[in-house]
Amino acid sequence: MVEGKMYYKIQELKSLGYSDRRAARELGIDRTTVKKYCDMSEDDFVQYKRESKKRDKMLDPYRTSIETALRDHPDIPASVVYDHLLEAEPSFAPSKRSVRLYVANLRDELGLPTQKTIRQFCEVEELPPGFQAQVDLGEQSMRDPYGKYIKVYIFAMVMSHSRQKFVCFQLNPFKAEDFVMAHDLAFRFFGGRTTEIVYDQDRVMTVSENGGNVLYTETFEAYKNYAGFSVRLCRGYDPQSKGKIEAVVKYVKHHFLKYRTFFGISELNSAGLAWLDRAANGQKHETTKLVPAIVFTEEARHLKDVPTLSAPVPPSEAVIRPTNVVFFRLTP
Repeated sequence: MVEGKMYYKIQELKSLGYSDRRAARELGIDRTTVKKYCDMSEDDFVQYKRESKKRDKMLDPYRTSIETALRDHPDIPASVVYDHLLEAEPSFAPSKRSVRLYVANLRDELGLPTQKTIRQFCEVEELPPGFQAQVDLGEQSMRDPYGKYIKVYIFAMVMSHSRQKFVCFQLNPFKAEDFVMAHDLAFRFFGGRTTEIVYDQDRVMTVSENGGNVLYTETFEAYKNYAGFSVRLCRGYDPQSKGKIEAVVKYVKHHFLKYRTFFGISELNSAGLAWLDRAANGQKHETTKLVPAIVFTEEARHLKDVPTLSAPVPPSEAVIRPTNVVFFRLTP
């Protein structure tokens, strides 16, 4: 149902001789909606609005929780409201479109501005299945139940072909050991690794660049050789090289973390895995127009096996450095 402002815009374009198709394109709405309100007199529109407010709506039982979310977070998108309802009640029946319309009407009733939808969108080259993954780190502040701000650190990996995603969180900045263990979790989640992984030149994995040759941290160098993938480094914020993962990190921040209360890192990681299945991997991607989880069922066949780090792996060489640090070179 359109609001009064849109109704009068439709009527204005009708008086100017616009066709239904042209008016719909001009206003950014569906042609059937234009046709419906073009043929409706002003009195009929007022009566229709009055009656619609009296009708019970499918989402009325959830009104209190939706209204609370809108008042606590005025900028929360309808897509996030829908995801929170799904999380709270897995058998939640109304569609995303129904939630979007209900939230829009409730915003109008409460006098809250409409927000833009968060989209997982990036224009980059398409790659064959199993060839490339992209990795990036991020951070986001959350509030705990007492209103205290907690900074959460993000590790994200995405399959470049299917857009299947993995994400995990911790409370401290990632060190080389944490970075390696996050890869191990990601490879177990995906069931294997890609041939190539794209990164920024982050200090968690690189020491310096010497005459064009990148020097990796000892821990990452050992793991890279152990797991067997090749590394491609690029500049930060480069959509041509790693736009997919930058879109994912932004999506994790603004769709999953921003409107969530922090109840502990274990709970957050469990909720994150459920969110991946329910939303990030389970819903249609804005660029490919395909569901990542479905596309990934084929891509998974092209991944390479990686021995996990869950069991101790005997070192082939141990070197004692002048700093009394012992560095283990792992071999598969």
